[in-house]
Amino acid sequence: ELPSTGVGLSWERLLSPVFIRGDGYGTRSSTVVLIDTRGHVRFVERTWNPAGQLADERRFHLRLASPVTA
Repeated sequence: ELPSTGVGLSWERLLSPVFIRGDGYGTRSSTVVLIDTRGHVRFVERTWNPAGQLADERRFHLRLASPVTA
């Protein structure tokens, strides 16, 4: 089922997936940031080309000055 947002059925179909592939419009990057309770941070960013293929991936790791508390 697709929502009715007013953009038309073809655009609803294009925009409904989490990862969008389309001519001239689509997902070009995705990012995740993970933080554990000891303050370790992992940051990963992926860049995608217009065909939806992985073009680049960058990873960063760092540690927060003080641990994360709930």
